[in-house]
Amino acid sequence: MSLASIVLASIAALLAGYIVYGRLLSRLFRIDPRAPTPAVTQRDDVDFVPISPRFLFGQQLSAIAAAGPIVGLLLGGHAVSYPAFTGPAGKALAGKPNFIYAQGLTAFLERIRVPVAFGVSFALLAFTTFVYDTLDVCTRLGRYIVVELTGWRGRPGRCSRRRSPSACRSCS
Repeated sequence: MSLASIVLASIAALLAGYIVYGRLLSRLFRIDPRAPTPAVTQRDDVDFVPISPRFLFGQQLSAIAAAGPIVGLLLGGHAVSYPAFTGPAGKALAGKPNFIYAQGLTAFLERIRVPVAFGVSFALLAFTTFVYDTLDVCTRLGRYIVVELTGWRGRPGRCSRRRSPSACRSCS
């Protein structure tokens, strides 16, 4: 399968998903294309300002471009780990994601004359940092969601004395 056919298949899948998902959402949320937008109904010339439809594409494009650094990093991560799956060490490293990533990044860094030992160390450090950072972000988001849903702030957010005073030792 050539690269061009993969790119064309990906573009076709994205377009089909965009059309199908857009129609599903418009039906689900009963979107009326003739309804006035908040820029018209809540106009204050600061946050809500009507704009000509010919400028909307640029706004949408800039919103998509804002995700470019994130998507680029994800694509780079996949491109770096690809050699590990296809290289000779791919079978030996099966089931160990940190070593799969390290092997792929090392194979990539070898092409630009980086020593193998440094490449492996750097890749394992990058992978570990990513995992711990992801866990930290998930924990913070989980706490934020609980605080937003329950309305608990400060000390009541840490434990609930109303249920069982002995259940939380930090409040007593």
